[in-house]
Amino acid sequence: LLTKDLSRLGRNYVEVGDYMEQIFPMLGVRYIAVNSNYDSNDHPGNTMGIEMSMMNLLNSMYSKDISMKVKTARKTRERKGEYLGGHPFYGYLRDPVDRHHLIVDEEARPVIEKIFHLSVAECSTMKIAKILNEEGIPCPVELKKSRGIGYSKPLVENQALWTQSTVRKIIRDERYLGKMVSNVR
Repeated sequence: LLTKDLSRLGRNYVEVGDYMEQIFPMLGVRYIAVNSNYDSNDHPGNTMGIEMSMMNLLNSMYSKDISMKVKTARKTRERKGEYLGGHPFYGYLRDPVDRHHLIVDEEARPVIEKIFHLSVAECSTMKIAKILNEEGIPCPVELKKSRGIGYSKPLVENQALWTQSTVRKIIRDERYLGKMVSNVR
């Protein structure tokens, strides 16, 4: 087994120690950590020594520390209301000045407004989708494609259409009411 360094084998120093001192020797596995300058063939029948134990302990502590810092930074940004997602959702664009801020997509604004007006007029989501398709209004996927933004999911047709579920998603999405929703799965 070959890794770049000891930290790549694992972050839990107890488990890494178990593998290096018990499991690998029992299975006859030779382990080499290149940057840590460790080769298990140099230590036949021995424990890995205090130096390797300390390196594993430091790797474990570093990993926990960096994880905590990343979570704290993310929560701080969420509290500030910054956008942390990937490509913005339909109807919004990244602000060219500040990538953590969204601005309204003026091309999609009338479509969003139309969806909400039709919904208030008690049109079903199926009927709204049908109206949008009949009027030739590009759905979110087609708008992305027209802007050269990749879409990873396979499409059955050559052109994506508005669907009942897409319309329902827009109507139920609190972000269209001006709320910043973060950390929701």
